[in-house]
Amino acid sequence: MHDKLFEFFPWLKIYKVPVTTLKKLFLKKGFSYVYNNIEYIITKYKIKNIQLKNQYIYHQQTTKRTVIMKCPICQQTSSLKKWTVVHNIHHTDELYIQVIKTVCEGVGIRSISRIFNIDKDTVCRYIDKAAKHCKMVHGYFLRDLDVEECQLDEMWSFVYKKEKNLKEMEKMQKGLGNTWIWIAFDTVNKIVIAKEIGKRNQESAYQLLKKVKERIKDGIIPFFTSDNLNYYENAILYFYGKSGKSGKRLIIKPEPHLDYAKVCKKREDGKVVEIKVEVCFGSKERILKRLEKSEVSTHVNIAFVERQNLTRRLNNRRLTRKTLGFSKKLERHINVFEIETVLYHLCKPHKSLTVVSKSGRKIKRTPFMAAGLTDHIWSVNELFVFSPPR
Repeated sequence: MHDKLFEFFPWLKIYKVPVTTLKKLFLKKGFSYVYNNIEYIITKYKIKNIQLKNQYIYHQQTTKRTVIMKCPICQQTSSLKKWTVVHNIHHTDELYIQVIKTVCEGVGIRSISRIFNIDKDTVCRYIDKAAKHCKMVHGYFLRDLDVEECQLDEMWSFVYKKEKNLKEMEKMQKGLGNTWIWIAFDTVNKIVIAKEIGKRNQESAYQLLKKVKERIKDGIIPFFTSDNLNYYENAILYFYGKSGKSGKRLIIKPEPHLDYAKVCKKREDGKVVEIKVEVCFGSKERILKRLEKSEVSTHVNIAFVERQNLTRRLNNRRLTRKTLGFSKKLERHINVFEIETVLYHLCKPHKSLTVVSKSGRKIKRTPFMAAGLTDHIWSVNELFVFSPPR
């Protein structure tokens, strides 16, 4: 049972402490959220004692920001926040959490700087640190997914300048100009299976489908739908195809159970006037049978991933159109999107995923709860205390 606790809080491997001592310690000012998570894990896994050979740690020094611990055996000291995101920050944990929350509510960096009266460079450092942690959390949860339907789409954005305004020397620099956010979306559980941020080319499509292939369970081939961009067809065939021969030529054939359809929209004066469905892999009959069994779709569409794009533009300041909130650096463009995605998966209940219990009570669920990856709605505090096993 001790390993379950260490899985969430690896820094406890160094200090073996009775549970009662932990509770008293974590109730100190500024550590209530750590205590709540310890209490949850202790209750869930029925951990009674994690004492080992009576090696206690004791409280040496308390400040407003941290608690310093000292081991009576080796006499080494260490911060209680070590191995957490809030280690070595210049402000309180509560302010750090508020800054990250505000980033994911469509507020720009300079606005956050004015609201909390902190320097904008400090805000950028906090974002980069949180993004690194969020990437590890995503890597821990997004694996062996059971996906029935996968919608693919790309969303336009830009970094520093729009492509048409770049100078010749700026065009040679990597990461400037038009930047496309490629998304693979699970329509049933509302999970962003994979994302790729780059140019609108075949390489980005390959990288997106490569991540999809790695994160879905072996042997499961979802029903793919996308717009009429040809890059998707080539990427899907590359990762979900098998080599064969046509005469003397080597070719790649789609897997027997691969189904993929395109939604082709015809526009006039910026308005959609006609929609056609083109089946690329599989048969119409098999696709109709899939749609009959589907929990969410009645016809071939990409409406769910397009609605997801709208959610991103609402919650991410860097994706809002015709404003000065665009990214100046590609790295920060990626980092903010990473943080917003993790909070969407773990901390924000999705209205369409609400279920009714046997007693008639409505239960709100996040996308990860719907997929069975977590069993409760996480707080942002819990997200940053959580440390994925390495």
